[in-house]
Amino acid sequence: MKFPAVLLVVPLLAAAAFAGRESDALRATPRAAPGAASLLGGFTAVAVQVLWFRADRAVAESREDDAQIAFAAINELEPQLVSSGDLIARYLGFNLAEGHSDPAVRWSLGREGWRTLCRTVELNPGDARASAARGRYALLRLSTDPPMRDGFLRDVDAAGPLESARRDYEEALRLRPTWLEPWHGTALASMGRGTEHLAAGRFDDAAACFRRAGETFRHVVGMWRQSGDPALAGSIATSTDSADLADSLAEICSAAPADRQRRYEDLRRQLPGARLPDLPKR
Repeated sequence: MKFPAVLLVVPLLAAAAFAGRESDALRATPRAAPGAASLLGGFTAVAVQVLWFRADRAVAESREDDAQIAFAAINELEPQLVSSGDLIARYLGFNLAEGHSDPAVRWSLGREGWRTLCRTVELNPGDARASAARGRYALLRLSTDPPMRDGFLRDVDAAGPLESARRDYEEALRLRPTWLEPWHGTALASMGRGTEHLAAGRFDDAAACFRRAGETFRHVVGMWRQSGDPALAGSIATSTDSADLADSLAEICSAAPADRQRRYEDLRRQLPGARLPDLPKR
C-alpha cells in the first residue's frame, strides 16, 4: 500500500519543476543562480521547513549558535526568497540581540543580520523588496541601537546606517514607484540624515536631505488621502507636520549664516516638543 504514495513523488516533483519554470518566466528579475542546494530538487522546501522549525525553537530556547547555523542553512537553500532573508535578519538583529547588553555581541548579531540582507540584495538584482528590506533594517535597527550604529560606522560605512537606508529606499522607489513603503522610508531616512548633517554643520547637505524629506512626506500624504481610509487621518496629520518641518529646516539651512541661528531658534521655540540638535556655529 505504500507504493502508490512513493510513485507519486516523481510526478509531483516534475510538476513542481514545471511550475518553477513558469514562475521564472513571469519574474521581473532573474532567479538566483542555482547552487549545491539545487541537488535537493523538490525536497528543498521540506528541508527549509524543518530548518525553520529548528531555528525558531533554538531562538525560543536562547541557543544562539544552533539558531545561527540553521539560519545560515536556510539562507543557502533559499537565497531567492526576500521574505526569508528579511525574517532571518529580524531574528538576528532584534530577537537574539535583545538578550545581550554587551555592545560587541549586539553588533555581532546586528552585523550578521546586515550580511544576510546584503546577500539577499545581491542575489535578487532589481527587486525593490530586497532593497526595501535592507533599508528598513538599517533605518529601524542599525540606526537606533547605539552599539550597532557605532559598529556600522566603524566596520561597514562611515556615512552611517541612515545614509545606507536612504540609498536603499531611493533604489526601491526607483524600481517600484507605486509602492508606498519606499516613499515613506525615503522620507524618514532623509529626515534623519538631514538632522545628522545639521548637527555636523554640513548645511548644504542638510538642506538637500530636508527638501527630499518634505517632497516624499507630501507624496505619502497624497497616497494615503487617495486611499480614502478614515483610519489614516492621524498618520496624514503627522506626515503633513513632518513635511512642513522638513521644509522649514531646508529653508533655514539654506539661509545666510547671519540669519540661520535666529530663524533656527525661532523654530525651536515654536516646536518645543521637537528633538532638534543644537545648531553648530561656523
